[in-house]
Amino acid sequence: MPDGERHVGALDLFAQDFSQRTDAVVALLRASAERWREGEAQRLELGRQLRRARNHEPLQWWKVEKEDRFYQALKTHGFEKEATMLAEGAAAEEFSGTYESIIAGSDLTGIEFFERGLIAARAVARVEVPLDLQRVSYGSGVLVSPRLFLTNHHVIPSDVVAAGTTVQFEYLTTAGGKLRDPLEFAMEPGTFFKTDREMDFTLVALRPEGSNGVELRSRGWCPLIAQSGKTMIGSRANIIQHPRGERMQVAVRSNRIVTVVGDFLQYTTDTEHGSSGSPVFNDYWQLAAIHHMGVPDLTGDHRPRLDDGSAWTGDPQTASRIVTVGNEGTRISQIVQHVATALDGESERTLFAQCLEPPDAMNLWDLFVRTGTVVAVGPGLGLERPADPHAGDGPHAPRGVAGPDAHVAASLVERFGPRRGDYDKAADNVARRETWDDLDDLWGGPVRPLAKRLRQRLVRHETGVLAFAEARYRWLYPSLDVTAEGAIRDLITGDPRPACDVMEDELAGLRAAMATDPSRSIDPLTDADGAIARAEEAGVALAAVRAIAPHRGAPSALAGDLHALFALARPTTRAAVIASDGSMADEPFRKGAVARAVFYVLLRYGPVADVGDALLARLARWHAEDPVDDWERRRNMLIAGAQGTRNPFVDQPELARPAFLAALVTTDA
Repeated sequence: MPDGERHVGALDLFAQDFSQRTDAVVALLRASAERWREGEAQRLELGRQLRRARNHEPLQWWKVEKEDRFYQALKTHGFEKEATMLAEGAAAEEFSGTYESIIAGSDLTGIEFFERGLIAARAVARVEVPLDLQRVSYGSGVLVSPRLFLTNHHVIPSDVVAAGTTVQFEYLTTAGGKLRDPLEFAMEPGTFFKTDREMDFTLVALRPEGSNGVELRSRGWCPLIAQSGKTMIGSRANIIQHPRGERMQVAVRSNRIVTVVGDFLQYTTDTEHGSSGSPVFNDYWQLAAIHHMGVPDLTGDHRPRLDDGSAWTGDPQTASRIVTVGNEGTRISQIVQHVATALDGESERTLFAQCLEPPDAMNLWDLFVRTGTVVAVGPGLGLERPADPHAGDGPHAPRGVAGPDAHVAASLVERFGPRRGDYDKAADNVARRETWDDLDDLWGGPVRPLAKRLRQRLVRHETGVLAFAEARYRWLYPSLDVTAEGAIRDLITGDPRPACDVMEDELAGLRAAMATDPSRSIDPLTDADGAIARAEEAGVALAAVRAIAPHRGAPSALAGDLHALFALARPTTRAAVIASDGSMADEPFRKGAVARAVFYVLLRYGPVADVGDALLARLARWHAEDPVDDWERRRNMLIAGAQGTRNPFVDQPELARPAFLAALVTTDA
């Protein structure tokens, strides 16, 4: 089963399956932290220069960057005249304005920025590495020639691992909200394979043709540029990634290179932990580095520090709690130098030489096919035109006057509701057996080993963490808690109400809290400026309720965990069925589902709320009185598709025996 990336870069394979290499992992993390310490002066000076820019004072680039790198960066950014002046000995002060325009310039950019980014994205792929017959680990990487693919050493540590690895291009969600079928290519390490553990890169050949007959070279590639200076300290970085093995995502422009130390760049780009092998680009979408790890904060004895202040012991289950202070990638110029000295034979030299040559120019707009006044997207790009939210008056059409919130609600139901389908009992039984059958010998055995194995299984099967708004609007309201008639049946009262009406009311409340233009549609799936998240934190009424409210400081992943969320028929400021102190207002209509959700939370995240003996007994009674039905089984099946995990208390109701439940509320379970 999928085992999405969860850990700080270099832990992805080492910590999950090679725990005996803990010392080596710690050494890698310490080396990264030491480079971060070495770069402290650079970061402090960069901060001073950015303050000078805000105060309209001349910038002193020579206090931040080396002259040779600055010279190459001038050429990269199109300042040929200034580069020539610098080479001819012009005074450093003459380039203060140029440096400022690079690191502190306007946020406005030409539309070609996005065109170049989409073209670069065609060369980025998810890496699927089988660990054993059941589990898979994920990484990212980028095509750098018609045949060669670049990723991390810790993702592909050997030619043996490469031989069983698959690369998936176009593993993404389209503009229309569809999950695109990826294009798969196998690795071919017998043709070319170079790797280095210290620099943490692997350069390996892919087969020239994919499983569906697509030619690899048709993807285009991001060439390796040998010259240094593609970025400079203070310049912006962009990263295309498959965090935790999820669909393709991108972090753009609000990120900076803060340190250059030896073979590595360090930067503030948000990599969501676990984007191993992701390409790091400059603002011209030139490949500058390969992301390889988060830079850890260290304890007094130089061990990676966890979020509770303790030292990481090497336990893979706690690796996701390592506190990071930045991110680090291996510089492309250094990789080129290293590989060039390790080539063996004419065939390898020819293949590597192609990495240094750019592909034929690709015009994004040539991929579009004009049909009348509608622009449709041609095959291969991975985009489709989104469905028109104003079209039709089907069964999910909004009530009353069709304002922007009504159109958004109708569109969400049309996009994410019908295609999810009814409950497929046969398919669900197969998935349940594949998930749990190897644990048959543990179900009736000692509770602590069983709890540990189940928790490990849940963590390993997670394919991603959903934001709270995305969990509600992509899954909960349009699909998970919706009846065949398109209604949400209230968790507490059991009263049904059209899903469109429920979402429209919540969106109206969000709009009021955000003081948004009444004519402007709110897109709850993007929340680009964080306005929805701020409204949620301020206590705006929502139509979603948690089974149990966690204490402050609970893992952030719990916020969007669908197993713990349920829909209401009307928005309310009530955050949970059961408060974090164990109290509750009334007995819910779906009390059994709530009980099993609480059991799941305690198993997956630990005792994040106060669950005493009396509450545990009440939940056990709810579980017995309101057994699992097909509504809950369907919900469990869809959640597995959304985030990779199944609730074992739904699949194996007999698991909720008193001794096992008691073990869940102890800290050492």
